[in-house]
Amino acid sequence: MNKKYSYGLFDVGNSAYLIVTLSFVFAPYFAKEIVGDIQLGSAYWQWTSGAVGILVALTAPFIGSYADHVANGRIKVLIVSTVLTVLINALFWFSQARDSFIVYTLLIFFLSSYFFEISNASYNSLLRDSSNKKDEIGRTSGLGYALGYIGIVPFLLFILLFIIKTDQPILNLQKENFEHIRFIAILVSFWFFIFAIPMMTFFWKGKKSKKKKYTSIKDIKKIIWNNGLTTTGKFLIARIFYADAVIVMQTGGGVYAVGVHGLTPKELIFILIVGNLVAGAFAYIGGYLNDKYNSKTIIMWSITALVLAVFAIVFSPSKEFFFFSLLLVASAIGPLQSASRTLMSRIGPKNTQGKSFGLYALSSKATAFVGPFMAGTITYYVSQQAGFASISILFLVSLFMLSKLELNDKN
Repeated sequence: MNKKYSYGLFDVGNSAYLIVTLSFVFAPYFAKEIVGDIQLGSAYWQWTSGAVGILVALTAPFIGSYADHVANGRIKVLIVSTVLTVLINALFWFSQARDSFIVYTLLIFFLSSYFFEISNASYNSLLRDSSNKKDEIGRTSGLGYALGYIGIVPFLLFILLFIIKTDQPILNLQKENFEHIRFIAILVSFWFFIFAIPMMTFFWKGKKSKKKKYTSIKDIKKIIWNNGLTTTGKFLIARIFYADAVIVMQTGGGVYAVGVHGLTPKELIFILIVGNLVAGAFAYIGGYLNDKYNSKTIIMWSITALVLAVFAIVFSPSKEFFFFSLLLVASAIGPLQSASRTLMSRIGPKNTQGKSFGLYALSSKATAFVGPFMAGTITYYVSQQAGFASISILFLVSLFMLSKLELNDKN
């Protein structure tokens, strides 16, 4: 199998966890049925997401350094973290709709989300190795996100038709105690693992590093600070802010839709299907534009669209308007993710991709508690609309910082 497609199929797998578990199915179930209070449950979920961010920020660069210095290091880290993600995620099956399961569910969320982030950092670090030429990195990145968004649609349709929409879900799952919702976690784990297999086997190669010791903190620091902020350092600082905002969108979008507009699981899945098709198409187009123009321009266009989308969502007068606002999010989020990964891969040396993407993960998690904690706290004390609107501040700060970022022709 072509290495680009092996790379892309992994995105098909991990999209199930990101979309179904983190945002649109299990997060609303936790808030509405386990906690029994949408606003309070949303705050709990966001706070836990912030705690995950702190742990990722503290550990990802060192795990990336380890991956750069051992044979098959990046793929080894990917395999271990992916397997742990799918195993722990399956334990959501035991999260019954009672408030006595609040702590248990948040613990499973915390652990599975942490290993998912480590898996994702390792996956991103293999982007350059997955591209045939350096000037095709953008297309490879866009292809991965496109396959992830579009490839998950059959899975979502299966969930909708055979588990959520039907009066009699498969395997005689009982709706009255939410077995049908909890069983989705097991399906997510199975789906993720199956589509991770091609990449885990294809990339199992490499030579041992000649270095006798792992990179020190000082060496890691040189990637972002070398007699002043490097280009990588400036980009990662700017990314901190928009990554925080995206985390709030991903982890809190489903809960917001249920709490503010009263969307049902059927409606959520329908929105996901349409949104993923739109996101996949724009991610692929964005990947092509990355290589033709430059990643910084694509990133700034995407963030501008997301700022407009935030206000459209907050002031949505109806479900229909809310739906079209989400399509604007979908059209921007794919190109933003693809362009960010592409830019990081290009500005980071090939032999330090593990460390570079460890820092890339740090940049999305170092202050990841700020976005979720800010949104969660404003949601708790004011409203869900106010909490969601607050992320526009993060987007605007990142736009300003990116406008000051200078790139050479090579990047």
